[in-house]
Amino acid sequence: MKTTNIILMAALAWTSSSTHADQSAETPIVVRSDSGQRGGHIDLEALPSQGSTNSLKKRFTIESLDHVRSARVLMFAALRDPTDRDSYAFDQWEWIFFNLNGHQWVLRVEDLPMHRRSLFGVNWDDAHWTAVDVPDIAFLQEGVNELIVWNNNPPEKRKNKLLVVAYDDAGHSANSFSFVEKQWAGDDLNGDREGAPRGEWMIRLQLNRASPEEQAQMDTLGPARYREAAEVGAPFVWGLTDAMHRVFPDRPYTGPLQNAWTIDAARGEGESCQFVIIPVASDLLMTQVFAGDLTGPNGGMIPAGAVSVRLVRTARSGGREWPDPLPLAYPIDIPIGGRETYWITVRIPADTVAGVYKGNLFVTSMSAHDRSRGNETTTIPLHVRVRDFSMPPLSQHQIVGPGGSDLDNYHIVNASSSYPSPRMEQSLDPEGNLRLRFDAFDREVGAALGRGVTNFSLGMAYVGADQWNPAAFDWRVPVEGGNHKRRIWVCPVDRNDPDRDDDEIRRSRRWFSQYLGQIYEHLEKKGWTQYFWVYGADEPHSGKWTKPLTRYFALIKEIAPKLRIMVTLGPTDRFGPHVDATCVMANHLRRETIEVARRHGQELWTYSCGHLNNPSLTLQQPVITIRLWHSLQHKWGIQRVLLWHARVHAWSFHGAGADRRGDGQVFWNVPTGPDTATTVPSIRAVMLRDGIEDREYLTLLAEVVERFSAIVETHEEKTLLETARNLVVVPDDLVMTQWKMTRDPEKLAAHRRAVADMIERLQDLLSD
Repeated sequence: MKTTNIILMAALAWTSSSTHADQSAETPIVVRSDSGQRGGHIDLEALPSQGSTNSLKKRFTIESLDHVRSARVLMFAALRDPTDRDSYAFDQWEWIFFNLNGHQWVLRVEDLPMHRRSLFGVNWDDAHWTAVDVPDIAFLQEGVNELIVWNNNPPEKRKNKLLVVAYDDAGHSANSFSFVEKQWAGDDLNGDREGAPRGEWMIRLQLNRASPEEQAQMDTLGPARYREAAEVGAPFVWGLTDAMHRVFPDRPYTGPLQNAWTIDAARGEGESCQFVIIPVASDLLMTQVFAGDLTGPNGGMIPAGAVSVRLVRTARSGGREWPDPLPLAYPIDIPIGGRETYWITVRIPADTVAGVYKGNLFVTSMSAHDRSRGNETTTIPLHVRVRDFSMPPLSQHQIVGPGGSDLDNYHIVNASSSYPSPRMEQSLDPEGNLRLRFDAFDREVGAALGRGVTNFSLGMAYVGADQWNPAAFDWRVPVEGGNHKRRIWVCPVDRNDPDRDDDEIRRSRRWFSQYLGQIYEHLEKKGWTQYFWVYGADEPHSGKWTKPLTRYFALIKEIAPKLRIMVTLGPTDRFGPHVDATCVMANHLRRETIEVARRHGQELWTYSCGHLNNPSLTLQQPVITIRLWHSLQHKWGIQRVLLWHARVHAWSFHGAGADRRGDGQVFWNVPTGPDTATTVPSIRAVMLRDGIEDREYLTLLAEVVERFSAIVETHEEKTLLETARNLVVVPDDLVMTQWKMTRDPEKLAAHRRAVADMIERLQDLLSD
């Protein structure tokens, strides 16, 4: 057995610093194609969509992306409201959109650190360059880059917000364009006025590169290490890094890199890292990576079976490959010049004794040039620190969405907008009454409760995505004494005429009351009512739904007064007093939302739907922000996260997913035969799971703090208690809002360690 201990070469721009390191350690390079001389400004009206005169385009040429860690869009611009010259209030529904080389993101106007003016004029002496972070440097490309900027309002909003962008007075426009008469034009920046000036938009890119000292170190160590590996005949070089960076197969990697890794996790928790192999002298044939047992205190052991090894595969979106699908590893060939990334997850068994466990990953391969090396094994140090507390198998902060018991490991429980899950047996008796049987239902609910499931949806959504949802009320029910099914309509409130009260509506209402009444009576008898909720409506934005939903929800409460009703909309009393939980789209969530929900006595949930949400659950979303999403829920006291979708059916990982972005579809269903498929998790699914477990840490610490506060006596204990209480609060430098989250994995890891240390310390004091 031979151990190869070589750090991955920096010739591919690998470094030991995190992507978003301290700005002082970076060298900012501004890419611009304007002269920098302010001439005038252009007003962009907030149109309902990307229209003919409210879009700007700017081209930038980037010669090299070497050592680039992060990037920003710099705009010399202001925002103003022409309807009120003294107003500094900005509508939450107003957005500024950015499209960089086909990759889009959006920011809310009120969150932009941009100069504000009222109706008349803009004094550019008071303005400043506004910096907007580019979500991922993978959006950039060497050569020509195209940035499009526009602002809009929903159709029902007044066109009363203006984005004002300065231009220079260089006298020509070579890289700036406006959208005029359905085409991009560079000769008329205003697009719709006589005598419009020519010039360049005052929009630039700032590339933040590693400091010169770090670049020199990288350039010195990298090729030298690579040459050293070749000289000693090493078959490959390798490195270990965290799970919160994407390792692109065709891009430089600027995250941390080590030749040993320590995973820090509690009992029952899974944590991951990434392991990368790059051949040095020849192809690596039939390469395999696997784990051995890890040994710990007093002969303790984490068995090899607790360590999973997966390949990191890519899915195509926006013209490039994004690391995401994680199929189980199998023997593969790695060609010279290529690289292969493995996803290593250690799930700590529930009975593991706390302490540090040491073990190895093993790499075997058949060399293309020297088959005698086929039996050679390379060992990679892998350590695990097991914490002295445990995670529940299914989190109390479980996600609700279209899932199944196979997603329990990801803390996702099944919820449908149209049908109950699990279902009960239905039938019509000879008199046409709806009857329910609960035998199978009770078995499934009992088993789910035993696993830790605490959320069950009864479906019955009246509206789906602001559209009428007849599927929730159009049923086929077996007829007792026959072998056929009867089609029945059970919607109790007419959508076009909520006051309608004819024979058909009364019959539908009778079936609806029989159905819901029997369910409610049974849940009350079993003591299960608290776990069930009705998915009342999905995004009922249109005012036409106010009256029918008010009637519908009132009827539900009349039949089942304790049953909760959830609506995917912001907190509201628009439908009367009967809404118990509102689920807000991530982009529309603000601190003020919490106060509105509290005022109406409603639970607050959140969800992400659409690639322009932040964080979205798309392929292009920075993965650390998906994990930090749950820390934001903890910070703002949001009870639940809802998935609108969970799986994508894919024959391959290329071009799959909603609108080719994988929107919300965080599991890949890959066919294994004509009628069979296997579920392949994604990096995004793992980040959701890890984020929930981060929140469990905070919840456990809060519980321990509460117990410890009852026994505090000394000054030292009071000081410790204050420190612990501060740790329960998610710090702003980690997460401030959905728009402001750190991109530095070490910040999150450090906070996790501090929380875990405090849990162990307080538990020790409590046990004494």
